[in-house]
Parts: sequence; C-alpha cells; structure tokens
Amino acid sequence: MLQPLQFAVQSTKDESLPGKDTARLLNMYPEIVGDGLTLRSAPGLIETADVGPGQVEAMISTPEGIYIAVGGAFKLWNNPVLTTLGNIPQGDTTMARNRTQIAVVSGRKYHVWDGASIGPIDLPFSNVGSVSFLSNYFLMSEELGQAFAYTLDADTIDGLNFASAEYQPDNLRRIMVANDLIWMMGAETVEPWQVTGAATLPFSRISGAVKEKGLRSTLEAVVLDNTLFWVSHEGRMYRMGDTGQIVTTDAMCAALEGRTGRMMAFQQRRHDFAVARLTGRAALVFDPSTGQWWERGTGVCHDEWDVTATVHHDGVWYGGTRTGKLVTFGGYQDLGEPLRREVISSNITQGGNRFSVDRVHLRVSGSGNVMTSYSTDGGRTFSNERQRAFGSEFEYPIELNRLGVCRQFCLKVAMTDNAEFSIHEAGIEIS
Repeated sequence: MLQPLQFAVQSTKDESLPGKDTARLLNMYPEIVGDGLTLRSAPGLIETADVGPGQVEAMISTPEGIYIAVGGAFKLWNNPVLTTLGNIPQGDTTMARNRTQIAVVSGRKYHVWDGASIGPIDLPFSNVGSVSFLSNYFLMSEELGQAFAYTLDADTIDGLNFASAEYQPDNLRRIMVANDLIWMMGAETVEPWQVTGAATLPFSRISGAVKEKGLRSTLEAVVLDNTLFWVSHEGRMYRMGDTGQIVTTDAMCAALEGRTGRMMAFQQRRHDFAVARLTGRAALVFDPSTGQWWERGTGVCHDEWDVTATVHHDGVWYGGTRTGKLVTFGGYQDLGEPLRREVISSNITQGGNRFSVDRVHLRVSGSGNVMTSYSTDGGRTFSNERQRAFGSEFEYPIELNRLGVCRQFCLKVAMTDNAEFSIHEAGIEIS
C-alpha cells in the first residue's frame, strides 16, 4: 500500500550529525497550495548590468537610480547608464539617505555623497561601524565602542552630538531602524531607542525592552516583514517581537556555527525571504509565511550564493554579486549556468529491520529531465542518478519500481534544465 514519502518541507539535515536526518531543500522552497504543500523552484539570476569590477557590498534605492558600493568605488546605475562617482574604502558597507544626501560607512570610515561629490567626514570617533536614518537624523555607530553620533545634516557633524548605548558595556555592532524604532545592536544585547526630539539628546532608550541576544557581526541583520532578523552571538537567528524569537532549527544553527556571513532580503511569488549568506556553503533562507527553511546555492555543487547584496527599486528586486553583476531574480538559470534544484526526503527506517522498497510515486509539473537517486546509508552515499523526461503544465506522475532491500532509505530528486519544476506529492510502497 502506498504511504506518504515525507519530502523536506525545510532543510533539517544537521551537518554535525551525519547519517541522522537527511532532509534538505536546495534551490526549492515550500508553498502552501490548498490543503497541501508544493515545492517550487527558486528563481534564478538574470544579468541586468556589469557594475564591477569587484564584489557588490551594498546598494540603496533613490529616485535617481541605484547607488552601489562595489570594489572600492561608489557608482550610480540609472538604467541603462552606469556612472562612477568616486572612491570609497573597501570593507563591510552600510548606507542611508535623506532626500539630498547619501551617507556611506565602509572600511570603518564615514563618507557623504551630496549630489556632486563623495568625500570623508570626521566623526567624534575614528572607527565607524554603521549608519542608519530615522526622522531626519543620520545615526552612526562606533566600531569596537559604545558611542553613536547623530546629525540632521550628513556632512556637518557637531562634535558634541554623540551618546552611548546604556544597558550593557558591550561594543556596538550595528544601528538598525525598524518599526520607527532605533535598535542599538551590541555584541551581547540589543536595545531599542525612540526619537523624542529633546534639545540635548533627541533619543531615549525604551526601558524594559532590551533583548539580551546580541549581534554576531555587523552585516548579519536585516529588516523584513516589518521586523528585524539577526544572527546572535551564539549563532542563532532571531526575529524581533515582544521577546527575541528563535527561528533557527538545530540544523541551521550547526550550519551557522563557525562561518562568517551577511544577511539580506528579497521577495518571490508573495513570499518574503530572509537570507543568511555564508562562506563556504549554500545560503540559509527563512520564509516567515511558512516558518520553514531552505537553502540557496550556486552551481551544480551548491556553492556559496553569488548574491552579496539586495535592494528593492522601482518595484523590482535586484541583487548584486561577488563578481560585480547587477541581477534580477527570475528564470531557471544562474547567469546562464545550470541551477540545480534538489530535494532529499526524510530517512525511512523500520526499527532497524530490513524492508523492500517496491515502488515510489511522484507527482511533478514543469518540463525537462527529472533525476532521481536513493541512499540506503542515511544519506552518506547515493545511487547513480536515473533520468526521466517529462513535460506537462499539469501534474505528471513518475513511477520508480523495485529499488531493493535495505534497513533505511531516502530519495533525492533533482532538476538542472532551464525550465519550471515543482513537486506536488510523493508516496512510497514498502514491504
């Protein structure tokens, strides 16, 4: 009798426990359809412009176009024209703007674009960590310190216009703005401040609202879905609420451990995605609408994702890549190269008893060649891939028969063709 084969609705494979949980979702994400779940292809990357050389560090949208920090240069892309406006230091970069100015923090230095030129501006402290903007104020944090400076005019800084985060003596990592609040993100704590407009210090800390889960590194925070997401100093991802809500699974914490990263956001098919891009592996992607995780990688081996920064501009989400490309999200290839979409089922065991896999049934849609393989050793190794051609805008059945006798079993399904591919249902018959 056919029983459900539980495909991953999120990645739960724990890198620290090989052979235990096998479920992974690579370049595919779950979507609720009716009473069930469909696994859909992640969007590919389509080149819009070459804005390099170098890695895109940050982007910001304005009516004039997208301002881009890339490879030590500050540029403006106003489709299709790319203009180099000046040079800035390389390194972790954040940007903020008002109607006429753009403040840039990169390489621990503070620069301002005033519409004609970009140049360095002195602050009350020499090492600058980040910049943000709220209620006409630019706010700049001290790197490896507790101080923050503020100003109404980005290129005129009063030496007395600075203060310190108050709750704990931990170093500030980043200033973020979300829900009309200023979040002072330290290494050990996150404390919210509000604008008061007072003459001496126009901000005040909100008492009793401090989160004792600090920010791991400057770029590991993003605003999405009207709230703040960040990677904490202990390697977990949190979502801001009345309390800091953990959203990472144990498997995702294992993936975050020991890796540097940066966070960004994008949207696809009415889904908001918070992305933790990591060195040396596929990015981790969280979907607040489903509460599920999936992974986004580049190439057939799912290397670290090419995208290093994102921005929403003129109704379109854009990404900037490590090779200096400006891209949009769409299609089923990454800059003309194959996009391997892959899902691995949970591991089936029968209490250690041997069983026969008589039949596997899949319902898919799209077109191309679907590749299947299976593992009988907890996902450590897989059989040679079998290919099956299919093509239908409606759900299409695929049958796999007589897959052998084993003590554990999981199935891998993959697709690399430049075409839509979705998985709607999977079943297995064992005896």
